[in-house]
Amino acid sequence: MVRTCAVWLAASTVVFAAPPDVKVLFPPGGQRGTKVEMVCEAEVDLPQALQVTAPGVEAVVTSTVGKTSTIAVSIPADLAADRVWFRFYNQEGASELMPFLVGSLPEVIEQETNNSLKQAQGIASRCVVNGRMNVMEDADCYVVQATEGQTLVAAIDANLRIGSNMDPALQIVTPDGFILAENHDDIGFDPVAVARIPRTGQYIVRVVSFSGTKSTSIRFHGNSKMVYRLTVTTGPYVYATSPNILATDASPTVRLMGWNVPPDLQCTPARLGSGPMSGHEELETYAGLPRDSQLAAAFAPDAGGSARVRLWPYAVVDNTGDDRVSAPTELTAPVAVTGWLRSPRQVDGYSIPLRKDDVVAMTVESNRIGSLLDPQLTLTDPAGGLVPAAASVSSPQHDAQVTFTVPVDGIYRLTIRDPYELDSPRRFYRLTVWLEQPDYDVSVDASQIVVGPGKPLELPVKVVRRGPAGTPVGPITFRVLGLPDGTTAADVVSEPTGETSTGVKMVIIPGGSPFVGRIRILATAESPRKMARYVRTPDRLGATFESIWTTINP
Repeated sequence: MVRTCAVWLAASTVVFAAPPDVKVLFPPGGQRGTKVEMVCEAEVDLPQALQVTAPGVEAVVTSTVGKTSTIAVSIPADLAADRVWFRFYNQEGASELMPFLVGSLPEVIEQETNNSLKQAQGIASRCVVNGRMNVMEDADCYVVQATEGQTLVAAIDANLRIGSNMDPALQIVTPDGFILAENHDDIGFDPVAVARIPRTGQYIVRVVSFSGTKSTSIRFHGNSKMVYRLTVTTGPYVYATSPNILATDASPTVRLMGWNVPPDLQCTPARLGSGPMSGHEELETYAGLPRDSQLAAAFAPDAGGSARVRLWPYAVVDNTGDDRVSAPTELTAPVAVTGWLRSPRQVDGYSIPLRKDDVVAMTVESNRIGSLLDPQLTLTDPAGGLVPAAASVSSPQHDAQVTFTVPVDGIYRLTIRDPYELDSPRRFYRLTVWLEQPDYDVSVDASQIVVGPGKPLELPVKVVRRGPAGTPVGPITFRVLGLPDGTTAADVVSEPTGETSTGVKMVIIPGGSPFVGRIRILATAESPRKMARYVRTPDRLGATFESIWTTINP
């Protein structure tokens, strides 16, 4: 049920327990256009007054017994998202946001016991299995029928997008145990195994998992919180789009990329936050981006997997074609490029005119967008010398990031290559080049707050000013939006220098009626240009939000 605000009436007649401490959702996802019965599980008994909010879907608590609650979830067929977020709450507080993945293929639930090849659970050749590694040394096996010449894809979502504390491994094997394909880590901890079927018959997908926490133990782990979603398909499986970045004001189609994907399979990406999710969409926590970029989801009705497309209000270039030329592609910042290293020794070159003293930021994204590329970025000045300050910095996602002050006017040459010269179709990237402008980031350390009776709450807000030296962002005024009548919070100003330049404290004074719902904190600046930013919440599985769940008990 979509709620932006809820007021608790007749609170004195209801006895509330502690705030809900939900740990697990199962199943952790569902298919578009279907209804799902989901169970949420906690470490302690859940409150009988449990409520749920999940913008984008309809979700209603149907029963609560002890440590579990059952939730009826209805997923719209046209939901413009690949992931939604559940929050459980009562008058005492709220749970952490819990992710729920949304896909296009039919879904099934794991049925124990399926620990061995002989006990393998039968599944369709195109489906998503919702399972969990229940006990230590657990192994889950699924048997699927496949035809000679088909490509069988098995992919797990667990650690990266669901947050399960597991490090799974996948195998595709014959009934007698011969391994056709196996994978441990593909992007992050989550594996993908792909096999060409040698002869028509039954094949088994086997799942095991190590602990997602670093340890010296190498045994297979398992517990009720290690949930996963296993996509198994002999049909299309999408892992990227071409192009992977679009202009904000455009609405073109993109070509879907993946295994078993027809060359003409296209879709129009759906902007996250459209429709019923408006105002509650997840945003990127990636620091190497202008703040005015957005995300869109790309998927097909009968395909497994999905991809995300970035939208931004500047020039875009598609450099993925086969018609390569030796001359570098000319770019003018700000610009974003979809690139694809198709051959093992391919080097993509770009020429960019820059002016002295400009502060230039360049980013090459790879793992973050489903690519196996570990990009190496090289920048040379107009005289052909290396720009030392622009040494490539690799992130855990293998992104290359550089920021430097332009030493002299002229044409700079940027090259991107794969230092390992791998031969893989998944060596695409997204290049962004822009000129740093005065701007600021504002954030808090909590996605939810509780304001107790008769006691003001001090909410610290972090402030990070960005941009070229000599053009600082002026005073930033903070204002709390969405508070109920009777509860107040005075405006606060962050000055360019001094103690408040890096942070302020918003003081919320409770009053009036009890309240649960979302508030926002708006931060506005007038110089060197007019800017408005909402305060963002901490990173949660690569996502952040611009609203704070608030419980007020005056």
